[in-house]
Amino acid sequence: MKTLTVGVLALLLSLSGPGVAVAQTGHDLFQQALVKERADGDLRGAITLYEQIAREFAQDRALAAKALVQMGRCHEKLGNVDAQRAYRRVLQEYADQTEMAAEARARLTRLQRLATGGTPPAGVALGDLDPSGLVLRRLQARPGFGDGGPTPDGRRFAYVDYETGDVALWDLATGEHRRLTQEGSWLPPEQFAINVAVSPDGRSAAYSWDIAQDSVIELRVVGLHGTPSRTLCSNTDSVFYPMSWSPDARHVAVTLYNRADSTAAIAWVSAEDGSMQRLARLPRWHWGGLSHSPDGRFSAVGQPVEADSGREDIFLVATDGAGVVPLVKHPARDRLVGWVPDSDHFLFLSDRSGDWDLWETRVVGGRASAEPRVVRRSVGEIEPLGFAGGDALFYALSSWHLTTSVAPFNPSTDEIDEATRTPLRDPSVAARWSPGGDRMALLVQTARGRAQFSLGIRNVATGEQRLLAPQLYPDQPSWFPDGRAVLLSGFERDRPEAGQALYRVDVATGEATALLEFERDPTEYGLTPVGVGGLMRRDGRHLIYVHGGTLRQHDLSSGREVELFRDPGVTTRLLALSPGGTELVFAVNDSTDAARPHPMRWLFNAGRLMIASLESGEVSELVQVSGPGTIPGVHWTPDGHHLLFLQTRRGEGSVLFRVPRDGGDAEHVWQTTHEIWDFALSPDGSW
Repeated sequence: MKTLTVGVLALLLSLSGPGVAVAQTGHDLFQQALVKERADGDLRGAITLYEQIAREFAQDRALAAKALVQMGRCHEKLGNVDAQRAYRRVLQEYADQTEMAAEARARLTRLQRLATGGTPPAGVALGDLDPSGLVLRRLQARPGFGDGGPTPDGRRFAYVDYETGDVALWDLATGEHRRLTQEGSWLPPEQFAINVAVSPDGRSAAYSWDIAQDSVIELRVVGLHGTPSRTLCSNTDSVFYPMSWSPDARHVAVTLYNRADSTAAIAWVSAEDGSMQRLARLPRWHWGGLSHSPDGRFSAVGQPVEADSGREDIFLVATDGAGVVPLVKHPARDRLVGWVPDSDHFLFLSDRSGDWDLWETRVVGGRASAEPRVVRRSVGEIEPLGFAGGDALFYALSSWHLTTSVAPFNPSTDEIDEATRTPLRDPSVAARWSPGGDRMALLVQTARGRAQFSLGIRNVATGEQRLLAPQLYPDQPSWFPDGRAVLLSGFERDRPEAGQALYRVDVATGEATALLEFERDPTEYGLTPVGVGGLMRRDGRHLIYVHGGTLRQHDLSSGREVELFRDPGVTTRLLALSPGGTELVFAVNDSTDAARPHPMRWLFNAGRLMIASLESGEVSELVQVSGPGTIPGVHWTPDGHHLLFLQTRRGEGSVLFRVPRDGGDAEHVWQTTHEIWDFALSPDGSW
């Protein structure tokens, strides 16, 4: 299931603690500068780093020129005249870097025109240079917002309200949020909306409705002006993802994902009687977007070129079933945006220049009739949400591009030194320290999308990183006690129907061996493993895992299993073994909590942290945790006397709590305005 975990425009920063300092390359510094500029809003701090890059890495002329342009942009935002000085340096010292020189020249010309009383061209937002006149609409959404699009007039926005599971409508002028459906629930019988697509006449919205207990997906339509919802079709074998409507509003274009064999297809569903026409089979399921040509003859779709390469091309699917032809093919990563309304101008994102820029080509008769050109530079890795008003593009920033950072930790005060954190260069999550503290196992993002991660092993001293077990969709890494292997939850990319397993991945050879295998839950779909999690005991023989609401201990030598605890709310993600290896902390979601803010039900929101003795089998409650907020991590202090856990609230930040091992009230010890979605302590507790 796809979820937009950030409201439009909100870029989440995942600070995954511990780490040690490593030698800084120019590219490392550039990534740190981008974090300061875009995530932290620390423009002066970013300027300092850009200046350092231009000074210390001048031999890398492409990087130095790019740093100076970014520095000029930061000065522009601060209203500093130093912006012109930065752009002049590019023109004087790096004229051979043609793209950066062209941008510096254009920005310098604009600043000089404004300084003499000139005005930007009509239709171009102040501070942007856009020859097409397209305006990018930037909004701040509330928590729990996702998976939707604007109405054609740009006045409202239909979306999935993840606080309730219903479809809702946001009035952008008044700020009012109104639910269009009233049936959503995260409690049995669970049912909720998945994706919303607004019709081109602005009257209706199509959405998928998941009736979880019956494993049924329905494609429904609801009126935006009070008309009740109606079901177009339903299915137990495939999942409908409404992507867009035909220009005449007579059909809903959907992506079909087959649960049994993980195949995908594009189809049209009649908005009148629910009849379906399959247009094309896709090589693999992918959230690449879909857009109709203004004449309705073609649907453009983004597709990966090859698994896990990160490369995507764009293809045209004939809506009369005549076939599929390529539209945008390039060695870079190209992502679909879509046709500008009522025109032959087609927009797409590409990183072919080294940064994520917005490109344009013209499409006539199902073919590109002109060479692509850049219409907006450095827009970032945005997620297009739809056009409105003819000249506005709504977009979001994808929350799956998380930054793992390392920062010093003070074990005497339990405070994270956030000011000196160092972000890792590659997007990654779930970093876990090896027993010796010299390596990290982490999930490295290799392409866009929820499941596009691979297991990485990083040497913390050198920064060297290797990817292992590419055949697996990985989740929840943890180390074997001897540091020679990683325990990994996941399933085979080519055989998702086979179900999940817990794997031992040898760090030296990369060989993955399934230790325990589980049948696939037919009520779950999508490509992210969520149903099992585990860790190894210190003896390297006993595997502790959670599956199906049961906490178990499995003897790998004899195959004997012992049930430690059973509750439907036991989460797979929060397992913490004490330093001595004799006690385990785990979490139980509060099954009576009717206000779960997210459909990812394996996350821990409100409930209990429990502690189990692995010697006696005794289980007791450690502390009650109340919402709202998600608990992304629980860890023991190195002395074993306390437990630390984070609580993260969307739009508010994160708070670190400490609770005694013997139980008691949770003490608030540290907080940040950043939203932290994972954290881990080094073995000695200093990072």
